Amino acid sequence: MNLRTSCFNSAVFRSDVKRLWWVPALHTLSIFLLCLLPFYIDYHEAIGLFGGASEQYINSALFQCSPVPYIILGILTVGISVLLFSYLNSKSAVATMHAVPVKRKTLYITHIVFGLIALIVPILINGGILVIMRSNPNIAQVISMSHIGAWISTQIAYAVVGFAFSVLIGMFTGNSVAHLVFTYIFAVLPFLVEAGLKYIMYLNLYGYVMNDTNMAVAKYLYFSIGKLTEPTWFLLYMAYALVFFLIGYLIYKIRNLENSSEVVAFPKLKPIFVYGVSMCFGVAGYFYLAEIINVNNLFLALPFGLLGLVIANMLAKKSFTIKGILKPTVALVVSVSALFCLFHFDITGFEKRVPDAAKIESVSVTRRPPDSRRFVSSMNGRMVVPKDVYVPKMTKQQDIEAVLKFHSHKTVEHTEESDNTDYLYVNYQLKDGKTMIRRYIVDYDDDRDFLKPIMETEENLKDRFPVLEKSTEDLTSISIADARLSRPFNSYFMQKDTDTEIANRLIDALKADLSQVTYEEFIDEIALPTYIEINYEIPLVYEGTDILVTDLDAQRTFSDTNTYYVRPSYKNTIALLTELGFYDALPAASEYQSVEVWRTSITGDARKPDVVVTDPAQIEEIYNYVTTTQPKLKRNAYLETESGNAITLTFQSNTQQEFTVIRSKNDVGMPQSLAKLFE
Repeated sequence: MNLRTSCFNSAVFRSDVKRLWWVPALHTLSIFLLCLLPFYIDYHEAIGLFGGASEQYINSALFQCSPVPYIILGILTVGISVLLFSYLNSKSAVATMHAVPVKRKTLYITHIVFGLIALIVPILINGGILVIMRSNPNIAQVISMSHIGAWISTQIAYAVVGFAFSVLIGMFTGNSVAHLVFTYIFAVLPFLVEAGLKYIMYLNLYGYVMNDTNMAVAKYLYFSIGKLTEPTWFLLYMAYALVFFLIGYLIYKIRNLENSSEVVAFPKLKPIFVYGVSMCFGVAGYFYLAEIINVNNLFLALPFGLLGLVIANMLAKKSFTIKGILKPTVALVVSVSALFCLFHFDITGFEKRVPDAAKIESVSVTRRPPDSRRFVSSMNGRMVVPKDVYVPKMTKQQDIEAVLKFHSHKTVEHTEESDNTDYLYVNYQLKDGKTMIRRYIVDYDDDRDFLKPIMETEENLKDRFPVLEKSTEDLTSISIADARLSRPFNSYFMQKDTDTEIANRLIDALKADLSQVTYEEFIDEIALPTYIEINYEIPLVYEGTDILVTDLDAQRTFSDTNTYYVRPSYKNTIALLTELGFYDALPAASEYQSVEVWRTSITGDARKPDVVVTDPAQIEEIYNYVTTTQPKLKRNAYLETESGNAITLTFQSNTQQEFTVIRSKNDVGMPQSLAKLFE
């Protein structure tokens, strides 16, 4: 009895009810009007769409109507904590409240009890309404009791942890506006700090890979609704809330009540507040200036950092003054200088670190980040990936040595980004189970000696040309097309089931040619007139063996299409296309009346071609040039055009049939009539 009396005061509780009864009333009404009522009105549509209750709450019709209540919780959890402890922000109010013969512990716990009741009871009331709604058989088809349980538990989890966190933040300030603002700022601050540090490393460490999908803070602090439907994560949020409440009480217990109306209620924390604000302003300013002026220097953080320092100092002192600004200014300059030295001189050795060949199990070199190599999506609340996803892992010692030579070269030679550069990701799988990832800018011409032995490996050819490794079991159709043919483009179309022999022959011919592709062809992405599209339907498999998969889900597939341009060097493929009569259907050079030649970056007029060729002999010469020679354009032909190093050729016929190609001034065999344009 004494314990109950010392921890809870009914008079204080009744006072809270009298002052703030409208908060739970508004909460109850808003949930009903913005979630339950729309659900009740539209539940019959859910029956038509889903045909019954989904197994997962996040795929249920109830969840589709629930986002607004979750948003309201984000406002109410903070608002009610500000209202309950607003007396701490007024000298007269705090004096009156603490003049009452009630211990601080009792005041704190009583306010907490009211806040929890005000947030949780409206959720339970509306949960009860949902249970009553299920007496309607049609509604019972759409939502189950497990849905309602998940709906209640997730909202309670957010309500409790949000309220507890807001109470904790409120104990550090004596200003209601600061209490409100600081809660939201500190709620996202851990994520922003981690993301900011990673982005700073991305900008200042050559080779650093910024992995957005593996944010530790997001994983262990910010739980999605889907996570909170699992008991483990729900209980963890409850544990977080309990810790917040306990720390909040300890802070409240030692707080000097005379520091009401102060932005920071603890004088010893004011320098930390000023320094923290200045660093946040500085980092944000650094990102902003680095983006708009395209200069990457950490000292760009100082102008905005000093601005934030002045503002924070004025807030802390509640006066328009710069008194006491010297020490935090020195701290800011020292911090920025330390960061600059850390990255500029590579004190950690990150940029120069190359793994020992004996410790490497496998390595892959790709143009896509390692974490994007698997297609992952959410389907009925489950994670799925395509069957047999290929990863180009090189395990031969000679291939690993080639990658290490390239890696060592990049630690010394830092290529600057330009129109003619590309990115490559080097992903080491070490024998101790760890991974090491680097991202480098490469110039395929300058780095040719290092990249050629890597790109021409069997593993990388399979990665660049998926037909080399994909199973023909998943193949559904193949279409052969050519830009020189009038619409429809599909001149030759084959289905796997009806054209099995021809499809297999074409796949075999294409594999024979692609397996012999050279480095120059590997890096070239220029579109050629003739191309082959291969379509696949790849079965999806589910991650996790403990998840029940319905028969319908188990039959889902992932559609994938790969396009291969037929180069003049693809002798096996061209021979088969000729046998099939495909090339007989292509127009001859004599069918074209003119060739428009564009090099608009020089003339400055994008509406008119630079030259129009009408001489039949020259047209035939240009036609043979673009259809029988290998282009040598960089990775982006359009950038070559903009820089004046390439031309666009458009062949026109009397039948309104046309096709366009882009060729570089560096191409071998360019007719003199075109080469003179570059003189």
